[in-house]
Amino acid sequence: MNYERSANVSLYFLLGGLVGAATALCLAPRSGRDMRQMLGERVREGQDAAGRAVERGREMVQRAADTLRRRRTDEGQYSAAESGFNGGERQEGQI
Repeated sequence: MNYERSANVSLYFLLGGLVGAATALCLAPRSGRDMRQMLGERVREGQDAAGRAVERGREMVQRAADTLRRRRTDEGQYSAAESGFNGGERQEGQI
């Protein structure tokens, strides 16, 4: 749950920054050529920032998945040890 909230906050922050930057650029007095050049630079910066955010999100998901796998494995080993399950191998004296 904490990962989801963190990802949402990051996404909203990024979107707010992009909207604010676009608004400021459009309201600033510049020539058309300068405006297009600046917008192109901002778009590239936004793409870079989005790529970094996606990478951070992937890392967060990977860490969460690894944690869940470890917990599942730890619980499975505990349950197997408690139940006496030995992987289906026959023990001596068993039919």
